[in-house]
Amino acid sequence: MFLKGLYSFKKSGAVASKNDSCAQSTVETLLVLAIGIFILVSLVAIVYNQIDNGVVLQQQKIGANTIRTLAKEIDDAYYLGPGTVRNISLTLPSSTDLNRSFISGRAIVLNVAGSDLLAGTSVRVVGAWPNTNGSHVFSITVFSDFVAVSTQSLSFSPAFVSKTISQSSSFVAVVVLSNSTSSTASYNIALDFPSSGSETLVSIIGGSSISVLSNNNSNLTFSLSCAANSFGYYDGNVVLSPISGKDANLLIPIRLVCSEAQPKLSLFPAVKPISVSASARTADSVLACNNTASVFSHSSILVSGEVAKYVYASFSSDINANSCITIPLTISSPSQAGLYNGIIKIYSSGYSASSDVNLSVS
Repeated sequence: MFLKGLYSFKKSGAVASKNDSCAQSTVETLLVLAIGIFILVSLVAIVYNQIDNGVVLQQQKIGANTIRTLAKEIDDAYYLGPGTVRNISLTLPSSTDLNRSFISGRAIVLNVAGSDLLAGTSVRVVGAWPNTNGSHVFSITVFSDFVAVSTQSLSFSPAFVSKTISQSSSFVAVVVLSNSTSSTASYNIALDFPSSGSETLVSIIGGSSISVLSNNNSNLTFSLSCAANSFGYYDGNVVLSPISGKDANLLIPIRLVCSEAQPKLSLFPAVKPISVSASARTADSVLACNNTASVFSHSSILVSGEVAKYVYASFSSDINANSCITIPLTISSPSQAGLYNGIIKIYSSGYSASSDVNLSVS
């Protein structure tokens, strides 16, 4: 009986010891798990904080670039003088606080993620930031002693139309208007452009108004014309006035250059086609003409482009007044068939003329 009781006591002690060991293992496991969760939460917090800091830095970088670009465009436009108009597209970061941002005097301040970003200008600036963040078109208009800045619904490309055409000829120009806003932009079209006598130099094609749908493009088409007596530079603007809304007028600068109908030195034909067999040697020519009452001297010729290896010319003769002279060409075609392009250009008495060359080898 005593031995049986002793055995029972030892057995119960062993069970208790085993239970204590299991309990200790459970506590250790929970402790390790808690430490792991704490480390994981800490790492997540650190990563989130780094991501948040990275986003803030990126937003501030965008904001800094915006104000630097705006300040530079203002100074560049002011340097060109009163009447200069520029339109640029800029982005205000999503974390911009427009209530703490302002344009005043010569300071341009943009508050991004709680930090004031500052850029200075060399001239007094009058204007204000738009009411919303995101992409906007800013119109810069130069006056005698200040520069006005306003936002536009439209941007346009090209930003400046410049074209040289001959007397008694015309050219159709196209400007692409882009609307990046959430609503349709509608404008009346007017012209602020000089005339040459009774001739109209610029005329709108397609009506006196235009509408550009949200996030869409439209083409503004107009004709540039030079009368028979038009000569020199003509500067003006196509004016787009908003039919509704508070946008300022949008000005599209135009420079039209009317040149003499007939150049003083010309090369005929304007495009010279030459067709030859592969590995052939042949001759051809172009015609150089002096369209003035004076003799042209100190002449030379240059062949450039792909054809320069295969088309040879030599020219140093004088060109008599109101006359033409033939310039011989020697062609040594390549062994490989194909189309080879280039330019022949002549110089004489300070003038130049050119002709495109298309060498077709079969």
